[in-house]
Amino acid sequence: MNVGTRNRRKVISVYDIALNPDFLRKLEKTEVTTGLPLSVFKMSKDEMRFQVKKVLENESVSHWNHLDQVYPGIFIGDEHAAKDIDNLKRLGITHILNAAFVSSRTNCYDHGIVDTDPDWYSCREYNCEFLGIDAIDNPEFDLSQFFEDAADFIESARCSNGKVLVHCFVGLSRSAALVIVYLMIKKNMRAKDAIALIREKRAVCPNTGFVDQIIDLELQLRG
Repeated sequence: MNVGTRNRRKVISVYDIALNPDFLRKLEKTEVTTGLPLSVFKMSKDEMRFQVKKVLENESVSHWNHLDQVYPGIFIGDEHAAKDIDNLKRLGITHILNAAFVSSRTNCYDHGIVDTDPDWYSCREYNCEFLGIDAIDNPEFDLSQFFEDAADFIESARCSNGKVLVHCFVGLSRSAALVIVYLMIKKNMRAKDAIALIREKRAVCPNTGFVDQIIDLELQLRG
């Protein structure tokens, strides 16, 4: 070993951390003394929003499918995918999360909803676990009230060696937001990393209100 370099310290600047936010996770797990409180290095909501916006502006896959596997055992899709019983059977889908569910609250809308429920699948002799979330693809809609239930449902599918289809009407906003949240809550991913991972498989784009709710969740999870 070169004794002259053994005790050399690397100088880490605030700029290094700003350009590489993932460094924060490493910092939290080490005994590095910076002389500054850790809160100095934590990003604000505006900084997180800027990072997420950059990820959403990056190119994603160019092709378009009715559904895509975006993570092992997790598919994101549209209304057509949710109603294609033959393909659901072929893929071995055991759980279906309808994020465009029709309920007393959403049935006044004539678009953006998918009229499936447990009875719809039973009538077609398709056995699956079902969760309906009556969400509207509107930036003003509070999707965060369903974050925990959706994450638990997706996790239950994967823990039982099943496969889950998370869908809405088009498979871009509501369903994508819930899968992003799952990766954040259950897989400890940062929002920008979860979005980037999914966009490698499907060109998702949650609406601006959902993005803000996802960022609020990250701030909550990171304390």
